[in-house]
Amino acid sequence: MDVFDIEEKEDSREKLEALANVDTKNILYAEEFNAVVKSAKKAAAKFIPTTEKFVFKLPGNKDENGLEVGDYVIGMIEGTFIIGQFSQKNVLETEEGLNHENRLANYIIILQKEG
Repeated sequence: MDVFDIEEKEDSREKLEALANVDTKNILYAEEFNAVVKSAKKAAAKFIPTTEKFVFKLPGNKDENGLEVGDYVIGMIEGTFIIGQFSQKNVLETEEGLNHENRLANYIIILQKEG
């Protein structure tokens, strides 16, 4: 079975009633299952929008909402495809509205291709 073959799930009334007194850490509800499948489908997609980046967190970096110094990135930054390492965190927003994560100058470039 392929992840793309998994259909969206719903919890039945019977299931919810049967599990009413069970500790939630031992239950996977349909909403949670659907979120996991959605993430897996996104990760398995063959086409990634240029507005998204692949981020590989450096061991010890735990911020799930943004880049931290040392994180490796694959993606488009200022119209340039890069493989690089994020090197700066404390850079103010620019006049163009680019935040520090979208500034090419804030990366140690391993590979780049103008795009």
